[in-house]
Amino acid sequence: MFAPDFVSRTFGLPPPVPSGWIRGWGATLILVTALYIPGLQDPVRSRFTNITGILGRLWMATVWLVIGGGLIWFGLFDLFFAIVLAVLYYRLFEGEIMSRP
Repeated sequence: MFAPDFVSRTFGLPPPVPSGWIRGWGATLILVTALYIPGLQDPVRSRFTNITGILGRLWMATVWLVIGGGLIWFGLFDLFFAIVLAVLYYRLFEGEIMSRP
């Protein structure tokens, strides 16, 4: 959001044009990330937020991998974290179910 050409230079992509659109997208991503806070505070009761986050990461991984080029690293990053989040969330609920009498 504050340096829109940093990522494109780092991954060898063409510069973003127009940069205002990229800055707006960055601000939107910050807002969406803030929506994860309820799922972080109480993951058992905020299932929808966390499951949506996992599915959203899988979706974005698919998009980045289909686009290809220098964006493959973004796809691999999102795919890795989607898998990590899904495994941890599954283990949380497995522990929650096992703790019930």
